[in-house]
Amino acid sequence: MARSGSLLVILMPAIAIQFVASTLSGAFASTGTNILAAYWKTAAVVGTVGMFLYFSGRLDVRGIFFAMMITDSILYLAYYALIWVAIRHPREVS
Repeated sequence: MARSGSLLVILMPAIAIQFVASTLSGAFASTGTNILAAYWKTAAVVGTVGMFLYFSGRLDVRGIFFAMMITDSILYLAYYALIWVAIRHPREVS
């Protein structure tokens, strides 16, 4: 398997979770809870940059991709949970 293929195999679980959660992201606009999406986006940027800063000098390429997979999986599972909260507790959209 080519190197790019082996790196993609590492990322596949996170990509699958991201596909499901991102498809449902319209729930924030339709429930008037865009602020939850904004909080998540801020946390995602901070978490991703923090992960890269922490691991960049410590891991090889495969290790970085594995850390990316774990970070993205956690972030998008949290995103899915926020979508669930938004659906359960909609605000009145004006």
